[in-house]
Amino acid sequence: MDPYVRREVLSHMGYKRLDLEYVHLSWNNDGEAVEGLNLCFLPGDENLKQLDSSLVTAFLRRYYTVLPNKPAAWNEMVAQLDSQKDVNLLPL
Repeated sequence: MDPYVRREVLSHMGYKRLDLEYVHLSWNNDGEAVEGLNLCFLPGDENLKQLDSSLVTAFLRRYYTVLPNKPAAWNEMVAQLDSQKDVNLLPL
């Protein structure tokens, strides 16, 4: 699916973008960072404006457990999340 169309569809479904510089890991497990992507969330309450950052870091650590070669940019993103209480949810 075209990325712009996918983003529009997800927006209409109620997905929100997390307010962070998201670093995605390469699935090649080569330690490369993939940037320019957004991490999104579908809140059960459409009025929800923030997520507890510990929920985000718990998800990211679990999701990427299978990839031991994490780039410094990913570790820095997680450390930044660990240092804050909440993450704002923004419109797509």
